[in-house]
Amino acid sequence: MLYVIITSGIAYSRKRTSAGIFFYGMLLAPAIFYFNMFTSEFYAPVGAILLLIFQAAAITSRFVRSHKRVLQLSSDLQVMNEKLEILVDDRTKELNIANKSLEKLNFAKDKFISILSHDLRNPLSGLLGLSRRLIINAEKNNSDKIIDYSKMINESAAVCYTLAENLLDWSLIQSELNGVTPVKIYLTKVVDEVFELLRNEAALKQIELTNKINDDCQIISDIQMTKSVVRNLVTNAIKFSHHNSCVEISARRYGSFWHIDVTDTGIGMGKEELNNLFRIDRKVYNLGTDDEPGSGFGLVLTKEFVESNGGTISAISEKGKGTVFTFTLPVFETVSSIN
Repeated sequence: MLYVIITSGIAYSRKRTSAGIFFYGMLLAPAIFYFNMFTSEFYAPVGAILLLIFQAAAITSRFVRSHKRVLQLSSDLQVMNEKLEILVDDRTKELNIANKSLEKLNFAKDKFISILSHDLRNPLSGLLGLSRRLIINAEKNNSDKIIDYSKMINESAAVCYTLAENLLDWSLIQSELNGVTPVKIYLTKVVDEVFELLRNEAALKQIELTNKINDDCQIISDIQMTKSVVRNLVTNAIKFSHHNSCVEISARRYGSFWHIDVTDTGIGMGKEELNNLFRIDRKVYNLGTDDEPGSGFGLVLTKEFVESNGGTISAISEKGKGTVFTFTLPVFETVSSIN
């Protein structure tokens, strides 16, 4: 009996917890023998009953502790599963966002290739052909043909130049190294710079460029993108304006945004053209009032630049009554977050 008690005690001390029940129970064994040997037989059953009671208590205690441990582990497992589900949902959302970004980049890449293969190839091909004809007619001293071909060459060169500008600007937002860099901008100064750049183009059609933006119009935006937006919209307005007319830029503040209007009184547009203006998959192509060609890419680029700086762009127009393009950019004082 003593040997059993010692070996079970050693087992229990070595964390073999199953031996603990037997060990505690066996400690009561001497009491049973004591009552059997030195007292009346009445106490022997009492000792046996006590042994059973203590054994049952030890087993119950062990079961309760084990049950609590199981419940705790089950609760921990449930929490871990919930966290894992949240983590999986977050990763799934991130993957969906990444897939959408990838689809957008692939679509932009396809459009870029389309522009290079079609819109840029055609005017360059025209330049080559017209320059050959110009050389031939120059040798024949055919001045009328020389003048006609010179005008065509100029138009093709203008298209190539505009496309090159837009494609270079577009590369800014497609490159991670040249992201949006918002700074404080006095918009009236940007408009003056763009007007100076386009002054000769407007003078050819006797179009007056009017800047009605005050010095208090301070925005927070990327400077290069802002210049590109203004340049594209003013160039567009000049192209579709009649001779001896006016292109006007004004601004008004609503809350934390400046609303900038670029207004012309040119040929205007219908509803279908307005609905497709800013879509890269729907090309809106119209000749200007002097048959100036275009690619339709400038407005798509403009929309992307405006939205990259936290703003929006829209247009209202009517056939024969001109067009008003309105874009918004954040007021400098708000310094709002730009994504």
